[in-house]
Amino acid sequence: EVMSFVPIGASSFVHARLVRSDRAIVGLGAGISAEVSADAARKCLLDRKEKLTKILEQMNQALSDLSKRIQAIQVEASKQIEARQADQAYI
Repeated sequence: EVMSFVPIGASSFVHARLVRSDRAIVGLGAGISAEVSADAARKCLLDRKEKLTKILEQMNQALSDLSKRIQAIQVEASKQIEARQADQAYI
């Protein structure tokens, strides 16, 4: 007998007794789900985790690149402000 928590929405769960722990239902997208073996479900979840990890790495790299670009723009803006202030000092 395998016991588990089953989500019922709004971060709420109920205790449940699993009738078949060798099968699982996985979401395929667009509101479609399929019953698959536990091993297939595990592989599906691991594949999704791997894809999400790669996406997170790409997003972190993009954020880092953007941050560097913003810093470069700030430095250039500061130089231009200083140059204008210096020009106005002679007027």
